[in-house]
Amino acid sequence: MKTCPQCNTGYPDSHTTCPTHGLLLNEIRDLKPGMIIRNTYRIVRKLGQGGMGAVYLAQHTLMNEPQALKFLSSELSQDEAFTSRFLREVRTLRQIRHKNVIDAGNLEPAEDGTLFFSMEFVDGPDLRRFLHDAPKPFDVSLALNIARQIAEGLGAAHAKGMVHRDIKPENILMVRDGDTWLAKIADFGIVATKESSTVYTRTGGTLLTMAYAAPEQWRGTPAAELDGRTDLYALGGLLYEMLTGRTAFRAENYESWARQHQTTPPQPPSTLRPDLANWQGLDALVLRLLAKDREQRPRHVTELLGLLDAVKSVPREVHQDTAIDRPAASLGQKTAGGKPKSTLHRSILIGLFACGMVLAAFAMWFGLNRFPMQVNPTVHAPITEQQRTLQIQPEQTQTAQANPQQIQPTQSQPEQFAGLKPPGPKPNGLQETKPASESNSTPSAPTVEIHQAPKPTQVESIKPTAQQNSLGEADKQANILVGQHRYAEAAPLYDQACNGGIATDCFILGRMYRNGDGVSRNQFRAVTLLSKACDAGIADSCAGGGYMYLMGEGVPKDQQKAAAMLSKGCEMGSMDSCFASGITYENGIGVEKSLPRAVVLYSRACDAGQNPACGNLGDMYLNGRGVTKDYSRAANLLTKGCEAGNIIGCYNLGLLYELGNGVSKDTSRAAALFLKACDAGNAMACGNLGHAYANGDGVTKDLLRAATSYSKACDGGIAMSCGALGGLYQQGNGVAKDFNQAQTLYSKACNGGYALGCAGLGYIYLNGNGVAKDDPKAAEFFTKACDAGEVNACVSLGIMYQYGGKGVGKDKDKAKNLYNKACSKGSQQACDLLKKLH
Repeated sequence: MKTCPQCNTGYPDSHTTCPTHGLLLNEIRDLKPGMIIRNTYRIVRKLGQGGMGAVYLAQHTLMNEPQALKFLSSELSQDEAFTSRFLREVRTLRQIRHKNVIDAGNLEPAEDGTLFFSMEFVDGPDLRRFLHDAPKPFDVSLALNIARQIAEGLGAAHAKGMVHRDIKPENILMVRDGDTWLAKIADFGIVATKESSTVYTRTGGTLLTMAYAAPEQWRGTPAAELDGRTDLYALGGLLYEMLTGRTAFRAENYESWARQHQTTPPQPPSTLRPDLANWQGLDALVLRLLAKDREQRPRHVTELLGLLDAVKSVPREVHQDTAIDRPAASLGQKTAGGKPKSTLHRSILIGLFACGMVLAAFAMWFGLNRFPMQVNPTVHAPITEQQRTLQIQPEQTQTAQANPQQIQPTQSQPEQFAGLKPPGPKPNGLQETKPASESNSTPSAPTVEIHQAPKPTQVESIKPTAQQNSLGEADKQANILVGQHRYAEAAPLYDQACNGGIATDCFILGRMYRNGDGVSRNQFRAVTLLSKACDAGIADSCAGGGYMYLMGEGVPKDQQKAAAMLSKGCEMGSMDSCFASGITYENGIGVEKSLPRAVVLYSRACDAGQNPACGNLGDMYLNGRGVTKDYSRAANLLTKGCEAGNIIGCYNLGLLYELGNGVSKDTSRAAALFLKACDAGNAMACGNLGHAYANGDGVTKDLLRAATSYSKACDGGIAMSCGALGGLYQQGNGVAKDFNQAQTLYSKACNGGYALGCAGLGYIYLNGNGVAKDDPKAAEFFTKACDAGEVNACVSLGIMYQYGGKGVGKDKDKAKNLYNKACSKGSQQACDLLKKLH
């Protein structure tokens, strides 16, 4: 864009003079204060720069009101994918009219054709700055109020089939509204609608904000398959941060973030801030929002708002009286009114389905987590003579090869650097291609240059030269320095050896740049070095480079290139690459989806001792994906994963032992596996362990321990366990009888979609246990439970309709229909009542 130095009017780049004043136009890169855009907007100042472009504060010259103008960068204006995404943001915003969502104005082209749109200007800080400036600790009531406002704004978007997908503090703007603060959601730029495709979400850089992205986003779930629960997970992360002053997870790199979001249970907020324990239901609410399985999160904003309403500040002594800090209870008990709880068998089947989803998440994490190459200089393994002969030949010496006798290190390299195998064919020379974006990458020291190298001759026939001996000495000294933790001094020597053509040292140096060991972190430099080492035949370098292309670290995200590098690494013998390549084929990431191919790759990695791959393969045999369902084979594979510390594998294996599928039924073995997984933080395993203690399956019956296990599972978002625990409190089994606590737990279970929890609430209100007797409310909860398939609730509701005066009017036809429904599902009581009714 160009501007007139006298009138500040903007013109396209093709203009040379101002048509009004005849002056030469000034070429500008940034819009300057006072410039007028489209004869309508006068630029006041620049507000910020984002991934898509710049945002400016402008004054509408006719309306005399402030507006925010968002411009698509000139570079991206030529990119159809980014333009489409920009248009999507505008169209989306214009469809949402809610006080907690930024209002959008008009979409217009600037004088040079660059697209921009006007939107509401919010004169206030974003939530990040708001939290930074607020007194510590942050006020709980205010945190809940902000969470409610964000939820209500999201509800307006979700009602139109829109998912924000990037809820974070920077996208929440705060503005004064009288004596209160109003939260407004900004930047629907990566919104996913029901019609959106997976293609647009994969353009450009990563669209994940690591601290808040939901597990399904880390797994690469297509945009069209995401729903509002993805936003609720991110909102849980915001609420956690407001309450505790820190994010739910902490990590330094993509793979660690992916692992934690998909497999690591967050600490309850009250463990970081003890006064939060005085807020009844707060821990459970936050942990439920952060549930790994989206089926365990609130189903929609309306349900979340009800859960927020249920959070109350209670006196400390009340909290202590109702808290469980010891084991207890059973789903096999009956609730008041003779309603039997669901069976252990049914809970296991539900668990099997849920664990399949979690196992898939773990598979994706572990596959990616194996790629990162963490430098651990405290553990050493010798570099073999064979490894040291694998080199990229330098420009200066086309016929030279290092003499193994000269360069054998006296100090060993880190364990992760050992075990590198030379490729079959001799490596070709490398040529670095430097993208234009390198100038914006993190500064590094020292600078590493990879020179083009000619094809080497046969290494067996070449005698060492002085230069190659010098390279060997540099490599040797670098290894010694790393062993002494002197990374900064080792880096220039690895640089020298890498520039001289030693491929393994390019690999090592790439790892150092990726992790910032002895040099400034530089992801572009890292991926360049790893890619070149991969081209030269370093198999493990293909795994690392492939991962970086997969996640867009240092380079634009390129799933096809990532899949190709991982496949190449696998062919050269990297089991990490085989495992990760299996994940790409299982999920269709960069390659055409092929479950049989994934099975082959997982099998290869598993046979080589890659136990996480065994876990993925076990899941495929368990569910018959790409192979014929085989419980026996699944059990063997899951055993390997469990023994290696895979807690999901332990849980799945426990289910197989409990059901006797693929193994001899062994409830004692199942209980031991559930205990192992529960102790490691798996909420589902805690729920099944509670069943075992409640019914004496494989362990001595112990309602106290059952209650503790159910409590852990309930806190982890398992609605069924909340219901089971509510039954124990209602009956006084393993814990002191407490109808108030029973009501709270039944409410959690019912809100979580567990029909027996709704039925339990019905019996509490029907009998006036700890609450005022309320027949209409009882009928309401029985109806909800009956609609969800709980037959005993159907029977109880039928009795109310048959006799009337119990919260509903007398209606024998309704009673008959309810008895019929329960009878058809196996309730003998319902069948008997139906006969009498006739």
